[in-house]
Amino acid sequence: MNNMTYEAYHATAEECVPFILKDKFAYKFDDEHWLGNGIYFFIDIDLAKWWATKPSDKYGTAGKNYAIIKVLLEANSDTIFDLRELKNYNLLPQLIEEFKRETKHIFKSCKEKPTAKKFRCKFFDWLRKSLDLNLIIAYFNKIYPKYIKEDDNNYLKDIFYAEVQLCAFNNDIIKHKERVN
Repeated sequence: MNNMTYEAYHATAEECVPFILKDKFAYKFDDEHWLGNGIYFFIDIDLAKWWATKPSDKYGTAGKNYAIIKVLLEANSDTIFDLRELKNYNLLPQLIEEFKRETKHIFKSCKEKPTAKKFRCKFFDWLRKSLDLNLIIAYFNKIYPKYIKEDDNNYLKDIFYAEVQLCAFNNDIIKHKERVN
């Protein structure tokens, strides 16, 4: 039971900065969030900048003035589920089966099978509650074959870029925050 600390970056619309710095982060509920409903951060500041300018009608702040807020997250290791760790990654099949057993009534009442995004969001929301988590950390792989020539592909096909996202569920783990751009 020790505390873990992470420096991370959050992209937001310019108009949100005063509220965040003075008070706290807030999030908009969505049933398709990557790691459940919470406050999202990147380990890499350039990814936060990319997210802020990402053309999307659902996420990001494309076309608006944006700001990057650097935070220091600190949470007890017992309240962090870090999927970069093999022991947690290997627990996923068991946890997914438990989730399906405990929530089968939710999915039976739906006329359609839930999309992968909705299933994943519900799973991580369930995981957060079941394990009393403050933070989930995960990699998302990005493979960029367009940068690799076809004849080089066999030699470099296993190289990819891994993006790290953190989803915080509790403003109390945010120990410091400051605007960095």
